[in-house]
Amino acid sequence: ELVVVSNNGLQHYQAKVIILTMGCRERTRGAINIPGARPSGIYTAGVAQELINLKNYMVGEKIVVLGSGDIGLIMARRLTLEGAEVIMVAEKLPYSSGLPRNINQCLYDFDIPLLLNHTVVDIEGNGRLSGVTIAQLGKRGGIIQKSKRKIACDTLLLSVGLIPENELSREAGVVLDKITGGPQVDERGQTNVPGIFACGNVLQVHDIVDNVSLEAEYIVEGVVECFEGKLTKEGEIKVELGKGLRYVVPQ
Repeated sequence: ELVVVSNNGLQHYQAKVIILTMGCRERTRGAINIPGARPSGIYTAGVAQELINLKNYMVGEKIVVLGSGDIGLIMARRLTLEGAEVIMVAEKLPYSSGLPRNINQCLYDFDIPLLLNHTVVDIEGNGRLSGVTIAQLGKRGGIIQKSKRKIACDTLLLSVGLIPENELSREAGVVLDKITGGPQVDERGQTNVPGIFACGNVLQVHDIVDNVSLEAEYIVEGVVECFEGKLTKEGEIKVELGKGLRYVVPQ
């Protein structure tokens, strides 16, 4: 049974199959524990994208981007085209998490510096953001104290990853993968709860929407088999990671 909240109040639906497609959400400042003041001028990349593209609001003039996810890279270019100064993109990892084409087209083509092994360690500002402190990270992830330096800016853009939105999945008793943050599924996209399937960014964060479409095609086949009573849990094989692999879907 599904309980849905709408303008008409609570509505109850009976369903044989439920497909979870809640997508994902952005990690916020609180999720990555950046210390310092709490001024205005700190945005996730997706929020900045909505404000500029859909509401025609400019978020700032001197901008530091933390994280090199694709949305952050695209917004660095967009803000530059809108007339802002993107001072740098800082990434705590020794490599960028964005697609190579976005790194080239959004950063290098506009001479925006990409600082790898760097992160924001402090935030300053009274009312509005006035600056951030960045530092280089050592091989074990610790802050190199001598590398700290203050950067004057009025905006900090966070592009620090996406989290599959699975609060509803937990309530339904769906088992989640510790690495992907999404449900554990079989080859047809069915979770451990019979009749509940998962697809898209709620299952695993995708780089491009084309991969979501391809994923949906084979999951729909599983939904049809479920309706026809052909889908069972018999003979399941647990997939284990090989050397050099971070995660695998289906599990």
